[in-house]
Parts: sequence; C-alpha cells; structure tokens
Amino acid sequence: MDSTISPVTVLSPTDHGDDMQLRVRYQSTYGAFVTLGMLLDDADIDAVYCEHHEDVLIRKKNGKFHGCQVKTRAAKLGPFKADDGQIKAALSRFLGLEIAFPATFEHFTIATNVAFWDAEKNSKSLPFIIELARSNRGKVPSTSLEIRRLISSVKAEHKCKLIKVWEVLARVTLQGELPQFNDIECQLAVEIAEVLDARSRRFDELHAAAKALVQLVSDASSLNHDSPLFRYFVFLTKPQDSREAAIIEAKRISRDRLLEVITHAFDGHTLLTSGNRIHVGELPSGATKLEKKMAAGGIIAAEIGLIKDFKFSTDKLLQEWRYKYGPERAAERYDHLQLLVKEDCFAASAQVKSPTSLYGTAMLARVRDNLRATASLPATQVARLGVSHHILLGIAGILTEECSLWWSDEFKVNEEVTQ
Repeated sequence: MDSTISPVTVLSPTDHGDDMQLRVRYQSTYGAFVTLGMLLDDADIDAVYCEHHEDVLIRKKNGKFHGCQVKTRAAKLGPFKADDGQIKAALSRFLGLEIAFPATFEHFTIATNVAFWDAEKNSKSLPFIIELARSNRGKVPSTSLEIRRLISSVKAEHKCKLIKVWEVLARVTLQGELPQFNDIECQLAVEIAEVLDARSRRFDELHAAAKALVQLVSDASSLNHDSPLFRYFVFLTKPQDSREAAIIEAKRISRDRLLEVITHAFDGHTLLTSGNRIHVGELPSGATKLEKKMAAGGIIAAEIGLIKDFKFSTDKLLQEWRYKYGPERAAERYDHLQLLVKEDCFAASAQVKSPTSLYGTAMLARVRDNLRATASLPATQVARLGVSHHILLGIAGILTEECSLWWSDEFKVNEEVTQ
C-alpha cells in the first residue's frame, strides 16, 4: 500500500454527498429566481413557498397556485425524455396535487438545466405530449400504445380517470436549458441588477445579494427557523395546529422579506459601523440643547431654526426606517450616516476653530460644503439610502443635541434643561 495516499488527497468513489448538495443549492437558486418575480408587476406573484407541496410553490394574487418541480442532471446525459423516472415522478406529483386541491392550481412547471427531448413526436417527447393535451382539452386524445402506457404509469398510484391526467398535462409548462450548475448563481446576480435597476452596483455587491437570497430560500426549504415559538409548542393550547402554522409561515417568502434580505446584503458590505451603535428610539427628540449650543457659537436664530427643522425631518425619517426595516436595520443605517457626519463636522471644526472669536457661523458654512460633497459621492452610499445633504444636516442637529458635536468651546449645559 502506498504510504503517501491519504483521505485528503484522493476523491471518494462512493461518497456523492457533494453532488447532492450541488443539486440542492441549484434548486434553491432557481427558487431565488422565482422570488424575484414578486418585484415584477406583470408576474402577479403574491408569495413563494419553498419545499411546501412542491420544490417551489407560487401563490398568485388571485389566490390560485403554480407548482414548480426542479430536475437536474449532468449535461453529458442529454435532454430529459418523457419516460425518464424523474419526469414521470414530477407528473405524478402534479396529478396528486390536482386531486388533493381541485380547482386550485392554474399551472405546473418542470424546470431543468438541460433540454427536453423532442426529436420525434412520440412517447419520449414531453413537449409533444403536452401539446396533445392542450389541443384536446376536455377529452382523452387518440394516441399510440406507448403514450397510453406512459399515461397509465403516471396515474398508477392515483385513483382517477385518464382525463384527469390529460387535464393536468394541459397546464404543464416546460422551462429547459436553465444556466448550468457553476453559472446559475452569477446569472442570479445579473438578474438582481436588472430587476432592481441596480446596474451601477459592483458585481461583488450583486453577488453578495444573490448568495443572501439563495440562503433565504435554502433556510425556508430546510425548516431553519429562528423563531422562539418553535421551542414552546408544547405549552400552546393547540400545539399541533400552531406548529404547522408556524412551519408553513417559515416556508413563505414575501415581497417585503425579499427586499429586506437584498437590501441588507447590499448595506452589510458597504455601511460603516461604530463600536457603540445607538438605536433610533434612544436618540434625543428635542432641540433645546441644540439651540443653546449653536447660539453659543454665534449662529443666528434663523440658521438655528433651519437646523432644527432638518433635525425634525431626520427624526421622522429615522422612525419611518424603524417601522419599515426594524430597529436593528434602522440603527445600522443611522450609524453609517452619523459617522460620515461626524467626520465632516470635526473636519470643519478643525479648520475654523479660533481661541479668540466665535466660529460657529464659519463652521456651519464648512459643514454645509462638506456634507453636500459627501452626499454626492457614490462611495458614501448616501444617495442609495435615499438621503440628501439636508438629512445629514439634521443628523448634525441630533449630534449637537446629544452633545457629540459642539459649535464653540465646550461648556456646561444647564442640567435643568429638559428635552
């Protein structure tokens, strides 16, 4: 035996787990493509469920459903034929759903990374058989013995009439020749740029969003839940009903959840963060200290009033973020912006600070110039967050009220002042 041979230097001839994982990830990536459809007005998708009755289950806005099966194989094996085991299993599954949930499914789809065989119009051509079903809707078509055998094998485990199989076949669509295993995630990144009109983003940002979206689908498919409810089912009044409802909800991906994951993936790679992040709900709401501190720097009342207005506008925006994105995401965004504002304000203070005269007005002019420049730079992500330099001035007001920013030499603010 060669003593240099090691388990880490040779591939296993029997362990095919890596191939299985590759196919599972491909299915999750396909599911991610489907979820992007929720962002398209003409797609009419209300929600997407993962590994819930189907690989991907689409709920339409009209309350109907669309079931999708994902089938993969090595490209060298060629197109799928109608009598392949995977295809017959998919058709049988569609038939079972139609029987279990009558008048519920509008369409069924078989999606694959290879084509569907259609060299001849016979029992091996699924496109041909589907066309037969559509052209003979409402009745069983006259077919060859081989096709009748195929249809019989599909209905074998279901107690139904032949016409039911043909009715299901008439609603099957085929989506062949999807991107190959090593290319589909990159194609998803490109699709995100197209759907969100985010072509100006770097590819690494788009790829990060694609990976996050695939993970979202993977988690929904694998019952990877973080809800504390799952630990306490035994204490609920109807534990089984509650458990099933929670599982189904965890499988559901909504439009808001989709956008949240993509946006967080974008932000997570670009936003600055401090060591002592403050939650939006903890920020000072008043402006009394702001007035006193800016006045001490020689800034006129009209300018102070304008900064107060910007601060109140910023307070409103931050509360909207808190409601829309949640406290943690809102805090991340504010943390990024307040670090940018601090940098610009401290730079302005260092440029104009004087030991012999009031410099607040000169500092405010510098701050305005700095914040306008910062807001216009793509690298700062200010515009992408939907923020103008006016909101940055409002953050300067917040920093003033919380005593992180001064417009004069520091002094002891009246402790009796209330916010």
